[in-house]
Amino acid sequence: MRAGHVEIVAPKNLSVFENPDETVDFLDDYRAMLSRRQTRVFLDLRQVERASSDALLLIRGMMDLGRATSSTTSGNLPTDPRIAATMTESGFFAGFARPPGVLPPAQGIIRRKTSTRVESEVAAELVSFAMDHASVPKPIADACYETLVELMLNTRNHATQIRDPLRGREKPTAWRASVYCQDDVAYFTFLDLGVGILRSFAPRRFLKLGGFTLAGFGQVRLLREVFKGNIGASADKPGRGYGLTRMRNTAESLPILHLQVLTSSVLGEVAELSFRQMSHSLNGTVFRWRTASQSDPS
Repeated sequence: MRAGHVEIVAPKNLSVFENPDETVDFLDDYRAMLSRRQTRVFLDLRQVERASSDALLLIRGMMDLGRATSSTTSGNLPTDPRIAATMTESGFFAGFARPPGVLPPAQGIIRRKTSTRVESEVAAELVSFAMDHASVPKPIADACYETLVELMLNTRNHATQIRDPLRGREKPTAWRASVYCQDDVAYFTFLDLGVGILRSFAPRRFLKLGGFTLAGFGQVRLLREVFKGNIGASADKPGRGYGLTRMRNTAESLPILHLQVLTSSVLGEVAELSFRQMSHSLNGTVFRWRTASQSDPS
């Protein structure tokens, strides 16, 4: 334990969708520490053997939230030189209060953006970056662009507003998006650290009108209904509330996108609506998908 620091040990497989229970448990601990005022957190990354872009984006997003409490993050490098190189080249350590040693400049294998608005030019920039660093067929590029815009819209329209304690008013929930390129494949991640899909306005209203509790109705069942379009659609606003359903239709027609979601304590594949309940919960929502050629057998 370092003097004056709270130390948290990262799992060997730091990946939301490959190792969800351990990773989300680690991230919950990290976010809880950052919520305390002026806490110095030390991330022990030495044993990390796999670090996916979704987990790295979540850490960076939580690091940003820590600024509200004047909490900071430092850490060390993985002992595996390949993982250490990937993390340093991605620019991951740029947000650390004390980066682990002298780091090389980022090599441009990852691009991140953050906003509270729907920004079609940002979606276009991320897709263009993917096309520059990986082989991305046009139908896949178009689907990635549409998915990013749908997610931005969904965050703006449905994410719970976060009150600004300093100014006494509410502000929109920020989204964060990234694209990471490796082995000719681009991995897209989109997240917001609000209350999550299942605790947003439309699902809460649906449960209240039906006299259900979230526990009684079931989180897995509720998420399926959201993606089917049975919850959240607005009759007086054409298209409003159908963004997640459109995304599911895209994932069904282009299964190589492998669209995955984690929200609250439910995780799974969007196209098949194959979700499962986890033992740990994440405040927020994470989507991840990938690009590949049409001939990719996986």
